Amino acid sequence: VMRARFSCRFSDSVGASSAVIDATMFDPVVVRGAVEFAYFGACRVPLTELAHLWSLADFWCFGDLAKAVERAWTALPFHSSLQMISGIDADALIPEQFLRTVIDPAAIALLNGGLSCLRQTHDCLADATAEALARLQGWLLREASLGD
Repeated sequence: VMRARFSCRFSDSVGASSAVIDATMFDPVVVRGAVEFAYFGACRVPLTELAHLWSLADFWCFGDLAKAVERAWTALPFHSSLQMISGIDADALIPEQFLRTVIDPAAIALLNGGLSCLRQTHDCLADATAEALARLQGWLLREASLGD
């Protein structure tokens, strides 16, 4: 895919004078992570940018990166998943199955984990901004409206 993009074989680059990928809609940290992954097969991005990295991979049909993000996403402890989801904007194109891999285990852990689990969740989200908490609340309410 990347080779096709740089050789101007994508439909939006036909007739273009240079092989340029326009990634301006993504945060530079996310683009850097994708480039690192393309060159080294691994990358580091902040937890709150993991979903955005998946969005970039999906947008550019970068299958290996999308699969790597999916593996990382599903391996996260639910507290980290909540932090990650708090960084996703409400209009982001995130597949429902990814949301379920975060929200379903979190809900089960919170319901069954008792006070210690609630304390861990509080500690995990204590440094979150009001905006991040509002995004998290929006995703949780959106997921709840999807039904079981």
